[in-house]
Amino acid sequence: MFMKQPARMTESLCLACGLCCNGALFADVILRGASERALFEDIGCVLRTQGGGKRLPQPCPAWIQSRCQIYDRRPLYCREFDCQLLLDCRNGQMTSKRALSLIRRAARQLGAVERCFQQLNDRSTHLCLRLRFQRLRTRLARRHLSPAESLIFSRLGLRIHQLNLLLSKYFLPSSPPHESPRKTNILTAHPSVT
Repeated sequence: MFMKQPARMTESLCLACGLCCNGALFADVILRGASERALFEDIGCVLRTQGGGKRLPQPCPAWIQSRCQIYDRRPLYCREFDCQLLLDCRNGQMTSKRALSLIRRAARQLGAVERCFQQLNDRSTHLCLRLRFQRLRTRLARRHLSPAESLIFSRLGLRIHQLNLLLSKYFLPSSPPHESPRKTNILTAHPSVT
């Protein structure tokens, strides 16, 4: 057990991370109330309807250059969400140094995934990773792949699997909030709903 980390130290982890905003951790965010919907509709976002409610697809359009451009007005779900890594730091179960190391590891793995997407001519960075992978898999299934493409696609699957393991172990909360968005399990055909 480590000492509990000061809030300012743990908040710096969020600025170094962004996985809850960039489409790696979640497929979407539940919007509650008209003001949250209006905030995103006013900036031209297309919202999804699911179960009678509106959801904001990830990556979040307000997440620009690793910063939330609407931080003071962000949706309630975003205000309430703390990843497991942040919770562990705040509770003294992990040092900020170890947490930052895991964030950097996730960023490297995400970079490796992105390079595979680019090598397969997929530039759909506006989609969450799960949906992006599914669309690429469908597109590639329609044609014969060269040996090089097959190798890259295999690497992509492996790298996504490794990223999923890291995200599940260190970033996804062990007990999700009441109405959690769909977790991004990138390799599955359907998102897990908690």
